[in-house]
Amino acid sequence: MKTSFLYLIDVAMRSLVYLKFGSFLGINTQSSITSDNINKGVLLYPKELALREVSEKRGEIYLNFINLWRTGEEFSWKRNNTFAARMGLSMQGTDPTQTVNIKASPVDLSYSMWFWTRDLDKLGDCIQEYLFWPHSFPKLSILLNDLYPLEFDLHFGASVDESPLAEKYKIGPYFVRHVTINVDALVFKTTSAANVFRKILINCYDSQNILNTAVVNVDDESYDADIADATRMFRAKLFGIDYVTPASKSLGIRGDFTADFPTSQTFFIENSTGNNKPYSVVSSSYVSGITTIIVNETLPDSSVDGNIYIP
Repeated sequence: MKTSFLYLIDVAMRSLVYLKFGSFLGINTQSSITSDNINKGVLLYPKELALREVSEKRGEIYLNFINLWRTGEEFSWKRNNTFAARMGLSMQGTDPTQTVNIKASPVDLSYSMWFWTRDLDKLGDCIQEYLFWPHSFPKLSILLNDLYPLEFDLHFGASVDESPLAEKYKIGPYFVRHVTINVDALVFKTTSAANVFRKILINCYDSQNILNTAVVNVDDESYDADIADATRMFRAKLFGIDYVTPASKSLGIRGDFTADFPTSQTFFIENSTGNNKPYSVVSSSYVSGITTIIVNETLPDSSVDGNIYIP
């Protein structure tokens, strides 16, 4: 179960963006299941990883998606005197006769968002909707567990073209538009397992003031395999392999990283010729610029390739 309220807001923002722009890019038609459309059409990672999505779809007619990334958090002193910031929220647990107080901290969250499409007209529709957003309920409106209504104000920045059209002969022609969204949020914290937020209900109004709603489970991260790998590798600690010695069950990486490989530490090797699997550390030592790691498991292949990552 996810315990980070910031992650919950990320999921809520992704769902809101999907409801706001999904129909313009056609990402609401990829599946009959809304959560699948959200996860595949609005990706929670920065622009650099979105380039992987572009390269894998190079040459395909369909290339429409959005990626969203939280770029900053700052404590909000100007909203520190609000009732919620001072008193928090009272929530019912599994026993409706009992309540738990949840502390709240006012924070200003910054998000960057990119629209990716081969269709310039679809991009224009998205930007137009973005420009009209200040006139159509500019809030992140969520119901926690279907019970507790919250409305966080949204603020919008400029739309900036980041289309790498000069590289169209290498990676194909596509249009990229970057926009920013700032959220006047409250971050809550509770230590009670019974009150971890499990479900959010997102309300969204379009430019015609028509309400759309989506229910999202907080644990829902059903990205396709390629996206999951890209996201995991981005968030992991990565190390290049300098040598592999199967006979001694040892391998080396440049630099002193013994603190990252204590006894019993589990790590993974990926993108190698024949050593892709999890390993556990017997010992690690640093000599002459190289950290040597001895593992319990057999190293099947002596090829010096691939990478180590620690989740």
